[in-house]
Amino acid sequence: MLKIKNSKQFKKDLKKYRHQKSVVTEIYKILSILTNRKLLPEKYRDHNLEGRWVNHRECHVKPDVLLIYLMVST
Repeated sequence: MLKIKNSKQFKKDLKKYRHQKSVVTEIYKILSILTNRKLLPEKYRDHNLEGRWVNHRECHVKPDVLLIYLMVST
């Protein structure tokens, strides 16, 4: 099982969505899947990023809510 390290920006953004329970629920569902090293369902449109964000991945929590993450092996 992987460990999650939240950035300050993530905490700030999550606080912004605290009144949108469906968004928060989806974010935690995605994090649970990722920490268990499973593939995200197709509906999240998970993909690699390029350029400045190389090595990072992005998935769509909702059409206008994106989650950018980096998986580091230790």
